[in-house]
Amino acid sequence: GVPSKLDPDFYPEFADVPCIGMSWEPNVEAILALHPDLVLLAAVRGPFGWSNDPACEDLEAAGVSVIRVTLNQPALLGEEYTEGVATIPEEMETLGYVFDKEEEAEEYNEWHVGIINSIVDATSELGDADRPKVYCEWAKYQVAPDDDDIIEMAGGRDIFAGVYGEVDKEYLI
Repeated sequence: GVPSKLDPDFYPEFADVPCIGMSWEPNVEAILALHPDLVLLAAVRGPFGWSNDPACEDLEAAGVSVIRVTLNQPALLGEEYTEGVATIPEEMETLGYVFDKEEEAEEYNEWHVGIINSIVDATSELGDADRPKVYCEWAKYQVAPDDDDIIEMAGGRDIFAGVYGEVDKEYLI
């Protein structure tokens, strides 16, 4: 299935694929109606504290295997940034194993780590004055410190570093 808000104008190949809800609001009944062997669900909490824990429990109780993935924690951030959260390479290894695509997963990981290393090499020596100000929201006017480290690694400076919740719209202007 596909997320219910997937725009068929941009993804016409999915126009006839059943909708199964959104990332943090999966429609368990719609998913079960498809009789899946495996369901991938977001591993981390979503906006406003939404969680896939109840959906995961319902799917597993119905006998469906579930793998929780994040797929947004770059490698090489260091354990202080990724403690308890699998990095992209770790999750790709898991998915490579599950889908019998281990060689492709390894190739992807080599590419991924190379890209991350090139970014870190290019930005690690930047001083604060040389880092552009970055505004990153996960919902309308909602920010979270989750992306602070990624923004810094990419050479930016999060204007709301350490803040969780709604920000002052006037400040953005």
